[in-house]
Amino acid sequence: MLAMNKFQAIGKYVFIFLALIVLANIIDLDQLLELVKDISWPYFLLVICIVIFDQAFMGLKWNILLRLFQVIVPFWVPILTTLRGRIFTLLAPSSLGIDAYKTYTIQKYHSNTSSIVSSIIIERGFGMLSSIAIVLFLLPFSVDIFNFPLQEYASWICLSGFICLCICLHLIQTKAEIILKIRFPKFFPEKLHRILNKLVVNLAKIKHGRRKIWLYFFLSIIEKTSYGLAVYFSCLALDLIQVDLLYILAVTPVVALLERLPISISAIGLREGMLVALLLPFYQDPTVPIAVSLMLRTAEAIQILVFSLTWFGGDHDTEKKFSAYTS
Repeated sequence: MLAMNKFQAIGKYVFIFLALIVLANIIDLDQLLELVKDISWPYFLLVICIVIFDQAFMGLKWNILLRLFQVIVPFWVPILTTLRGRIFTLLAPSSLGIDAYKTYTIQKYHSNTSSIVSSIIIERGFGMLSSIAIVLFLLPFSVDIFNFPLQEYASWICLSGFICLCICLHLIQTKAEIILKIRFPKFFPEKLHRILNKLVVNLAKIKHGRRKIWLYFFLSIIEKTSYGLAVYFSCLALDLIQVDLLYILAVTPVVALLERLPISISAIGLREGMLVALLLPFYQDPTVPIAVSLMLRTAEAIQILVFSLTWFGGDHDTEKKFSAYTS
């Protein structure tokens, strides 16, 4: 297992190294500096506010799921944990770093680790479904820029897909007890069996918390527009006025989903490539979307810096304990 983890870590760093080489060869540095030099500071400050709001709202939504699994904590704890936790996306692939930190932090208020992990699993799973939902809901309003043959049927196809998604969500909740029939292989260690069985029992509880699940689902649809707004206003900050807002809102959830692929760290290289593809209908020059990515990463770095400083307000031992916890 240790050898596999080392191999995966090496693979991620190789991907980042190769991605940076590609980016260095396809961008026009002079054009990039010209775009950044003329940045609109009001729009950039708006991007920072949106990035902070996105993380805070994610924490607020997560509190709904924590309460579903009887994990009662002060309402500000999940919000501050999510805002602080972004720094750990720089240390681990995908969202594993922030998930580990969230689990550790909530354990200080509630000792049932299985319930905390269950809330994170539901958060990730239904968050993914909400991303798909917003794509299906908004894409018909922006497909005219592609001019493909079946364009007139896109609205009906997407509407049908959205309805099917809601039906699947309903079935997942009403039939949640089916998960109790899962039997794990006998060769699993007894301790692992106990952990997995507790997790299964907790996940089956969503059948009795359907209102909370639906509330979380629809709030997630609202929250998923934050990424699109951050991309859109990053474009405006660089005076890129050709982009279409509805198109950006419809497609960026796909980018957010793909950024969770465990092939990079903090989606370095992956985000840039996806934004190049996303903005291709408007800008064929890859320097432009990479400049947009730079705006986003700068806003995220500012958010990380600001909320990392909160650790100096009386929570001095948190980092030491978390380092020991993850090692």
